Amino acid sequence: MSKQVLLVALLVTIIGLTSCLSSSSVRTSTGQTSEDRIHELILLGKNKCSNCQSEANKVLNRPDKSDMCEAVREYSGCALILCNGGESVRVYYVQAQDICDNANIAQVSLLVLLITAVARFLV
Repeated sequence: MSKQVLLVALLVTIIGLTSCLSSSSVRTSTGQTSEDRIHELILLGKNKCSNCQSEANKVLNRPDKSDMCEAVREYSGCALILCNGGESVRVYYVQAQDICDNANIAQVSLLVLLITAVARFLV
């Protein structure tokens, strides 16, 4: 019985930590949150490419990081196809996408680590 209670407690902890990690703000080396950095990059790209204004605004209007990252993917696709601002526009949206991808990698890594710990505990 106690193993079942501990298993449930561990699973609740895993779910809580995973959801917390996905919505948390990570500070960059310059003191900005990742959301601030994404906003900055999208604004720079928006100023150099007039073809993807609505997609850029979708990113800028979303306060939640997971929603913002979904909009970054839409903006990246538009910028790739319609922006002729040269390499700098590409660098902006690639950096924004990297911030989003790194958050997902950290979330998956934590989840795998916690599941491994639970599996070892149960064996």
